[in-house]
Amino acid sequence: MSFQQDFFKWIHSITATSVANEKITGFNFGLIETEEQYLMYLTGSEHFDADDDDWATEVDFEPANKYLGFGKTFSQGKEWNEVLEFSKKILTDFIESEAFSNSFLKNAVGITTGFDDGELSIVYLKDADA
Repeated sequence: MSFQQDFFKWIHSITATSVANEKITGFNFGLIETEEQYLMYLTGSEHFDADDDDWATEVDFEPANKYLGFGKTFSQGKEWNEVLEFSKKILTDFIESEAFSNSFLKNAVGITTGFDDGELSIVYLKDADA
């Protein structure tokens, strides 16, 4: 199974078993590197600020299965920036899917991804005119 398939299975599991209240306006798909592999995790906050990444440290939502491992095979030899670009692509694919439009994540003002010790990249920003 590819990581993209694992991702869609993981996010489906979260959206099927977790409820983020309507006050959650920002979701962050954080990235961390362990000795074994890269990991992605999901958190949400009642505060989102496109100009200040500190909003992501105010965690108001954490699903029970918040972590997804990229796997040792995928992670081996990958630089952090490759993992970040791959994460942005997979999240963009998800945001453009029907699965996103049927999930609580569609209610977000903003969705980001990035490593804990770096800048966050915005992958979704709700249109102010919508």
